[in-house]
Amino acid sequence: MSKFTPEEAAEIIAQGRETLQRVDAALVDRSHEQISAGDPTGQFVRFAEPRVETTNQRHAREITEQDKRFEIEREREKRERADIAANAAAEQRIAGLEAEVLGLARATNTVIEALEGELAHVTSENRELKLSRTRLETRLAELQLKVTENAASDRGNKILDLPNPLSSSVN
Repeated sequence: MSKFTPEEAAEIIAQGRETLQRVDAALVDRSHEQISAGDPTGQFVRFAEPRVETTNQRHAREITEQDKRFEIEREREKRERADIAANAAAEQRIAGLEAEVLGLARATNTVIEALEGELAHVTSENRELKLSRTRLETRLAELQLKVTENAASDRGNKILDLPNPLSSSVN
């Protein structure tokens, strides 16, 4: 990871390019411009002298550049603190959601266990009711058989004495 932010790096690169352009401009071969073709003695062209910077100007420039770097650093630190705070809030929210999901899972498991117990109870009752129905059907078939036998033997008697099909003596 670079110790410079992208803005600082771009500024440094721009300063370097500017310096190279100034050096290139100062070093351009202008010897052909120094001597004019019509004048045998030659005429000299004055080159632009590099800008001279006083100590105070240099210090003022360096202070300004340092202030810019400090401002950029403060902004970067501010963004980092904001990112850290946002990440902490997001992690806290995620932890809260995980706790909520865990609570819902536990509640769901409790409900499922209760439903499984209820299902077992209802299944048992259903089995008992089917067994009772089968016994009643058997008893009814026995009574119908008895009625048929009695009707065949006693065609003359109109009254038939039948046992109660719902009595508790069913096996």
